Amino acid sequence: MLKLFSSSSFFLGIAPDGAALLRAESGRAASTVLAEYQAESAQSLPALLDGLRTKLANAGVMRMPVTIILADQWTRMFMVTPPQNASSLDDCRAAAMRRFQDLYGESPNGWQMHADWDAQHPFLACAMPDSVLSSLKQLAAEFRWTLLTVVPQFIAAWNRWHKELDGNAWFGVALGNRLNLGVIEHGRLRAVNAIQVADGAWKDAQWLPAQMEREALRLSLASPQQMRVCGLLNGAPAGRAEITPTCQRLDAAQIDTTGTAAMALARTGIRA
Repeated sequence: MLKLFSSSSFFLGIAPDGAALLRAESGRAASTVLAEYQAESAQSLPALLDGLRTKLANAGVMRMPVTIILADQWTRMFMVTPPQNASSLDDCRAAAMRRFQDLYGESPNGWQMHADWDAQHPFLACAMPDSVLSSLKQLAAEFRWTLLTVVPQFIAAWNRWHKELDGNAWFGVALGNRLNLGVIEHGRLRAVNAIQVADGAWKDAQWLPAQMEREALRLSLASPQQMRVCGLLNGAPAGRAEITPTCQRLDAAQIDTTGTAAMALARTGIRA
């Protein structure tokens, strides 16, 4: 996947109910909010960008290098198993296109596909609608930004944290009532599954182990001994890095400073 970190940069997080532009310095947990738009409820992407434009207009944010981190809801992520005779990037791309059609019952035309192309192992692919990317490029053009990359939250978090996972510890990325669960086997990503998070779930010590057990049974895998999570965990105990005895937050340094969903997305790219 695309790597998105630089020594000093600007991160725009776009959640279903808001958007936030932050300035961050590598090696620091702190960040500066340059502009934020917060809606009362989930909105369409065009409506969110219109609301953000009003905040950006007088924020002095012209001509900047910007990374955009999107809520995963605007993308489609799926695992692809390359055919046994795969030997090239074209073979991997063809396999991803077929997998997209099988999963979603539609043509991949109108979507841009990115992946950790691998002819030897299953790999994660991500498809983004052309319409979404076009809207984001238009916003960048209006403010003369250099658009470094557009990346979903899960992939941004994976880029940031996967080298720090312990052994076969599973990986979770949360935003509000959604948890994207990354299943790890032998140090590799095996599957990604979106799970709905009920109110109060993070305070229930049995909820997350039950989700992991269910996913392990579905994939015929041994249940993981450890889980690592990051993101906006609504209702999680404040100020605690440990969710359960076997589950810890990777982004503990940002627990008390996450703020809104949009800020949480933008901070996904910040190396504390």
